[in-house]
Amino acid sequence: MPDERVLLVDDEPGVRATLSEVLALQGFHVTTASTVSEGLDAMSKSRFDALVSDLNVGEPGDGFTLVSAMRRTQPHAITLIITGFPAFDSALEAIRNQVDGYLIKPTKVAELVQLLRTRLDRDHLKHQPLHRQRVSEVVRENMANAVDEWRQVMRSFSRPPWSTLTGDELENHLSALIEELCWRVDNPREQIRQNSLDSAREHGRLRKAQGFTIPEIMCESRELRRVLLNLVHANLLVLNLSYIFTDLAVMSVTIDDLAQTSVSAYLAT
Repeated sequence: MPDERVLLVDDEPGVRATLSEVLALQGFHVTTASTVSEGLDAMSKSRFDALVSDLNVGEPGDGFTLVSAMRRTQPHAITLIITGFPAFDSALEAIRNQVDGYLIKPTKVAELVQLLRTRLDRDHLKHQPLHRQRVSEVVRENMANAVDEWRQVMRSFSRPPWSTLTGDELENHLSALIEELCWRVDNPREQIRQNSLDSAREHGRLRKAQGFTIPEIMCESRELRRVLLNLVHANLLVLNLSYIFTDLAVMSVTIDDLAQTSVSAYLAT
């Protein structure tokens, strides 16, 4: 099989040099461009199997100009965007232009190579739009990271009671709580399940025994909400934006309901 041809567009010389060298070592034939005009010129002269472009080539959103041009002139090619923390309008534009995939800076070369291989090996190089996920899918896929980030946030307060608990004591029923949030997003017409309510009551009683105050219990819920919102923001480009607001609303109400259940059990103990 001949080497797959990749057009790499980035306005940073160091990024172009590093990524092109690594991709070449992986068997890709790489053409580089530093501006939108250079990228468009390369498209007009050569056939490519993939476009890898920084989102902001000179100006914000320039990468989507290149994606649109590639979609129009070489529809067989896959299109990948490299971006920093994605904004909501970037996610909308990605959907509009049917971007095949994206990577968050700083770019992990192994991840880029794997993404290229996966997309190029699929369906004989045919363009396949990025699968749009519900909030519950994104949260489930990143649950371990969410729990770890929440733990680090709570530890950062560096004062009792958070600083005196073991990891298991601190997290308590957190993974089960997050799973309940996801289940409620998938089943918005259903009530919170009984085992989750029982778990929330146990959490409230445990926190009282551990010396927590009610404001500290509410702080845990607030920081969990913040962690999950950051997670959603970091994955905007893969989310189905038609559902994002209703999904987040259901998740937020569920967090509040379970926190209220914990507080009620705390007061009743």
